[in-house]
Amino acid sequence: MALELLQPGSSWRLTAPLDLTSHGSGPGLATQAAGGRCFTVVDGLQPGASRLRVRLLEDGYPGWVNPRQLLGHARACQPPQPPSRTATASWPRYFSIHHRRAAKAKRESS
Repeated sequence: MALELLQPGSSWRLTAPLDLTSHGSGPGLATQAAGGRCFTVVDGLQPGASRLRVRLLEDGYPGWVNPRQLLGHARACQPPQPPSRTATASWPRYFSIHHRRAAKAKRESS
């Protein structure tokens, strides 16, 4: 990975654990992201700054990282796509049917 590829909106998968800080400068550990987690770059590296603002994709957790810590520890990835409307439209019906079947089975076993 080359540092110039860390552009706003680009998505990356960590290949090793990485500390995210709670601020753009100074101390303050926000979280440690495990290898395999994905993040997107929120803001590009500002002049004079040493950290990039990022957001973990799985839970939206924000943080800042030193881009040099990513060298050799991140690979480009596709951002997750939102589920299609037709795929999610059937979920309420599925859970309603499942709930009724479970309730009926419970009544019958009592």
